[in-house]
Amino acid sequence: MNSETRLSGGKVFRHGIFAGALAGVVMTTVMLLLASLFDVATPLVLLGDRISAWLPVGPFLSLMGKVGGYNHMKQLGVSSVIVGQIVFGAVGGWIYAVAVERGSLSRAGRQFFTVGFFILLPLLVCAALLWPVLGTHYSGLPSVSATLVTLVGLLLSFVAFERTAVLSYAYLTSARERGAGTAEFTPSVGRRAFVLGGIGGLFALGSVGMLRRFYKLATFSYDGTMYRGKEVQPITPNDKFYTVTKNVVDPKVNPALWRLEIGGMVENKRSLHDRRAKGDAVGHTGDDAHVHQQSDRHGADEQRGLERRAVESLARTSQGGRERQKGFTAWRR
Repeated sequence: MNSETRLSGGKVFRHGIFAGALAGVVMTTVMLLLASLFDVATPLVLLGDRISAWLPVGPFLSLMGKVGGYNHMKQLGVSSVIVGQIVFGAVGGWIYAVAVERGSLSRAGRQFFTVGFFILLPLLVCAALLWPVLGTHYSGLPSVSATLVTLVGLLLSFVAFERTAVLSYAYLTSARERGAGTAEFTPSVGRRAFVLGGIGGLFALGSVGMLRRFYKLATFSYDGTMYRGKEVQPITPNDKFYTVTKNVVDPKVNPALWRLEIGGMVENKRSLHDRRAKGDAVGHTGDDAHVHQQSDRHGADEQRGLERRAVESLARTSQGGRERQKGFTAWRR
């Protein structure tokens, strides 16, 4: 690239920021699509889950009070990640623009740079930072499978970012190669920026639509003070219990993918795979314990599981287990 066609510093900054921000919007839309169509967990939720685990109880409660409660804090977390992705994307686009305009990278060098900087580096950072929560999946996949699915989702999202940033910047700056008598050919660049802005607006509208859908499905409307759903009572009976979620979106677990293992200090170790077999094995198919999950605007979801006494009669706690009075049931993949 010769000096006659090289962009000024201001143009490099503006075009790079614009291309990177557009790529951030596209990446966010891809993440929302993956979550909507395939129940893939994304950094929009995972990052907040990971950071909250690092906060001590005191600062956590203080922050929750300042933002108006836990629901508001969850909403702030999701929106902050979205804004942060677009801001980091804009900065990344500017760095790419500077690297390109210096002329030190060949065509192959640009490809290596963008794949490493826009795809591999963020993928490694996210894998290291979010590893404890990568096993999240909204269809209840086992943790190992869910981790692989989440990593594939991240890879697709970062590929979408890389392609959008590179192609957008090339589109914005290609007019100068055909410019006559001017190095920056401003009118053409302005039209191209307008076209890309329109495309970015369409992606943004799609993202807003999906975010509104997720908001309706999320647990934001439940504040822990309402009694909703059939059989949900102010005072929980001893033979029933309900749980209040802290998830942004509650997963819908597929029981066929899981098994109940009974082990530890018991005489009969068992592994029950089928949900119906779990009930038939102990003769309690009609007398299962009820689990009420009171979490969102749709009220309580009723699920069924085995009573503890039924599992104990099946497994028979060993003498040592009875002496130590420790639990022995666990859900495993």
